Amino acid sequence: MKYIKGFFLTFVIFSFILVLILSQLLFAFNSTFLSSKYFNNSFEKNNISTSIKDIFINRLEANRINANELASPPLNKFEENNLASVDLGRIILEHLDQNWVEEQISLLIKESFAFVFDDSNALPIIDIKIAKDNFFKGLITEAMKQASTNKDIETIGEVIKLLDNKYMALLIDNDTTDEIVNQILNLEIVKASNLDRDMILTIIKVYRENRSDNIDEISHSLVSEMFNSKIDINNYKDYFDLNLFLEKSFDEVENPFYSLKILISSIRSITLRTILLLLLVLIIIVIIANFSIKGTIKWLSNGLIIAGLSSILIGLLKFFPFISKILYYNTFYKIQSAQSTESIHNFQYWIQSFVDKFFTMLIIQGIILTALAILALVAIRFTTYNYTSNYDDSDDLVISDGTAVKTPVKSFGISSPILLTAIRVIIISILIILIPVISLWGTRGLKYNFHNYKASTALSLEHFNNKNMLEIMKNVLEKK
Repeated sequence: MKYIKGFFLTFVIFSFILVLILSQLLFAFNSTFLSSKYFNNSFEKNNISTSIKDIFINRLEANRINANELASPPLNKFEENNLASVDLGRIILEHLDQNWVEEQISLLIKESFAFVFDDSNALPIIDIKIAKDNFFKGLITEAMKQASTNKDIETIGEVIKLLDNKYMALLIDNDTTDEIVNQILNLEIVKASNLDRDMILTIIKVYRENRSDNIDEISHSLVSEMFNSKIDINNYKDYFDLNLFLEKSFDEVENPFYSLKILISSIRSITLRTILLLLLVLIIIVIIANFSIKGTIKWLSNGLIIAGLSSILIGLLKFFPFISKILYYNTFYKIQSAQSTESIHNFQYWIQSFVDKFFTMLIIQGIILTALAILALVAIRFTTYNYTSNYDDSDDLVISDGTAVKTPVKSFGISSPILLTAIRVIIISILIILIPVISLWGTRGLKYNFHNYKASTALSLEHFNNKNMLEIMKNVLEKK
């Protein structure tokens, strides 16, 4: 019977050790990869915002965006030709405040991470006032340099001269007539240009408002007004609300950020409950099987020591850099291959910091568990020693030859120990059955949440691919 009990407790403690090791791995993972505090510190320490900024700038350099993609339709021929010649990517690069870019990237990523991992209730709102103002100034400056714009400005200048020489008095005293507009449209220089009826009307309007200015100033004001009317910078907000952007992008389905937030929260909750329940069941089994404080603490302490030492051994993997390299080459190597900036190497050091911290946490946890278990064993041994040393033999029986014998323990009847053993066996059997039930419950819960996330993300991406992102961004930025 003693050997059967020993074999059974060995199996239980082995299960206890596995659950403890799993709990230490999850705790270390939560304290590093899933910790907003550690993520933010590591993000700043390894200058990841600089690396992402460099990637962003390289993408701008590689992709041309025309200004007419942001203009409000319909565009006349003059507007379409002049806006299409403006390279927004180059304007942004020339007028971009790189310190601002790094600040906003840092804010965006850190607060988004905090939202996903349930440390924040909302996604970040990005301040774009500096970028917006610099961008529009650059857009006007760049447009005035374009050959097509200069050619149209020359034509506008000729039209203004004609208004000065022939129609000034008429325009001052009377409203614009179709006759005047038609005469101007029939001029050879106008026919050969991009000017249409709407542009002529705009020229006359600006001319009447600024007739005291010289021709160059009127022409410049006219082009500025044209750009301002089509890309009205004052009609856009000074901030970009990521929450509103996702709401409009996924108006009919759940946005993937929120789906990921729900998934991670459910994983944490399910794994924590499952591990705690398994540990509780296994500890109760050990207590009932031993039916003594000393035996229970010995068995559990041995399990803690083995689990702690195992955690320390796993933690020593931090001295083998192959793990961080595998993670790096499977995540950021393609980015590095596509970019030529030196700062891209920051990603490798960033991953290394997470891996080192993860294994360090395992070593610390292992040391704590081992130390607690050793203290428990020492305490039990010390308590037992004191109990034996201070044993009171006053109740012992003394026979005629002076020999002391123990007072016999009162018997509870032959049926009591059998009944007690039967109850213990029944309880242990129920608890053993609970172990796979709890494990299955946790596994099914994880599978269910992963399935929901996968289905939700697929639906969201399908919905997202059918959206016009530029149009949504304009809608989010426009003042109502």
